Amino acid sequence: MTTTIVNQIAELLLPPILSDVQVTRTHIQNLQDQLRSLLAPHLVLVPDALIHCLSDIVIRRRTQRTIRLPNAINRQISRYLSIPDAEKYLVETDLPSGQIKDQVAKRWEQREKEYPNLIKDGKYSSWEALIREEYKQGRTLKKLIPFITAQNIRFKYDRSVLLTDLIREEHKKGRMSFEELIRFIPAQNIPYEVILSKLWTDLIREEYKKGRMSFEELIPFITAQNIPYEKIRSELWTDLIREEYKKGRMSFEELIPFITARNIPYEVIRSKLWTDLIREEYKKGRMSFEELIPFITARNIPYEVIRSELWTDIIREEYKKGRTLDKLERFITAQNIPYRSIRSVLRRDIRGGN
Repeated sequence: MTTTIVNQIAELLLPPILSDVQVTRTHIQNLQDQLRSLLAPHLVLVPDALIHCLSDIVIRRRTQRTIRLPNAINRQISRYLSIPDAEKYLVETDLPSGQIKDQVAKRWEQREKEYPNLIKDGKYSSWEALIREEYKQGRTLKKLIPFITAQNIRFKYDRSVLLTDLIREEHKKGRMSFEELIRFIPAQNIPYEVILSKLWTDLIREEYKKGRMSFEELIPFITAQNIPYEKIRSELWTDLIREEYKKGRMSFEELIPFITARNIPYEVIRSKLWTDLIREEYKKGRMSFEELIPFITARNIPYEVIRSELWTDIIREEYKKGRTLDKLERFITAQNIPYRSIRSVLRRDIRGGN
């Protein structure tokens, strides 16, 4: 039953309770028939005990002219409600909060014991469907984790998607903090690497964006174990480093230790990051050409076309500033500018005075 049904039941019970007309056996029989008609569409079998319990409320409360019920009857009524609705209903009664919590916990325990039969009897098409519905009904992630197993959900992808969705929901709604969720995100729980990588990345980005954790605090979580998908890990490191640099929280020199092949294994992404930072340092005049030379290497910028373009642009800029060809020639090498065509055009332009 839902709270809507409970309200409809109350609407049936209130008139005879509040009426000054004497209530006869016929009145009670009619009331029971009405209750049966109301409940029939919602229950496979309407228990006689429930009907008598509800009609008895009228007889007992007539003299007091109130719908306030004894706790024993409230407990009985709550048994016929869904667990979340039962909890809402009991909160409005005189029952102590400890008793309500205990009663709801026992209901959930009993419900868990019924899970295998609910699957077996076809009430739910799969464990995944059951778990999602239980979560909607208020069951916590902690209580549902034991059922998200390879035995219950055979396919790694389905298992990974389910747990990821629940973790995202917990984090989004603020039910559990990042630190609390960490223990639920090991690789054995989410064996699908791309999904695991995206989950970790999104949680880390959200913590950083909201200012709940700093770059330094998040570093221990940006690992190959947590984010095995190299491209996703490379993009995360790069975005955080760019943000730290852009907002002036960390200088170029302070960020250098984090721009490594281990952290950013994707060569194109690492090459672009190094190049953009070097260009910015040079453009803003924070570092000179000579100071930047040690960083423009094949190790830092393995992607040859990107390295070639960076060297070329800086050499052109130095030439415009008045540096002579003989002082620049030693930098126009195959090691620095692997692309012969780019090297040739650069020499031609400089020698031509362009």
